Amino acid sequence: MGSLYLSTRRGAAGTEIDNVRFTAPFKLTSPFYIGTTAEIMIMQASAGLLKGDEHEIEISVSPGTSAVITEQSYTKIFKTDDGYASKRVRISVGKDAVLYYLPCPSIPFSGSSFSSLTEIELAPGSRLMFWDILAGGRVGMDELFRFNRYCSSTRVRLNGKLVYADSSRLVPAEHDLSSIGCLEGCTHMGTAYFYGFENDFEFNETDGIISAYTKPAEGILVRALADSGDKLTAYFKSLLPHSEILPHI
Repeated sequence: MGSLYLSTRRGAAGTEIDNVRFTAPFKLTSPFYIGTTAEIMIMQASAGLLKGDEHEIEISVSPGTSAVITEQSYTKIFKTDDGYASKRVRISVGKDAVLYYLPCPSIPFSGSSFSSLTEIELAPGSRLMFWDILAGGRVGMDELFRFNRYCSSTRVRLNGKLVYADSSRLVPAEHDLSSIGCLEGCTHMGTAYFYGFENDFEFNETDGIISAYTKPAEGILVRALADSGDKLTAYFKSLLPHSEILPHI
């Protein structure tokens, strides 16, 4: 099992890493700075997730700090046969803190099974941008929707109260994922959740993107389909056009 823990603190020049510990295959870059915001990249020494792998990530963004957390590359989920790989992410965003948690898309290979759970706790005055993006497989290798099972759940709480929940269970053997009501001919799908950015959020339509937004109990949710993970990340970034952070990611 690989694990990573990261917390931030307020320093003289802005947000700093307060505490970090990790086990293989995780590594962490030294932060880059955009003003007082720390941009931190999570890296993995392994090529991807194998059968039996269990990854755990815990992130604590302290009150008054600001961080952008990204990943080095797409998450590859290799063939797991009759087993599976899993990931659990737990995040807390303190009072008046800002977090852009922007993991790279996941690519499930043929014969793979994967499950993930992301739990986020928000405090009053905090702001959050988070996305979850899935590629349908290695399209160039003729592996579109050849994975066994892909399950992803997200839970967001504000002051302990559940304000947003989303679950996806994709099993190609049970349903044609390219059909109407699913990916409708697209190869990639994504969701983006925004909290505290209501005054900055600007929904728009872009060629090559099928998208819609809704308002949960708190925040804004956007769902989108496309033929590329890069198109989805660029599209989600464009929804906060006035941000001083996102153009640099």
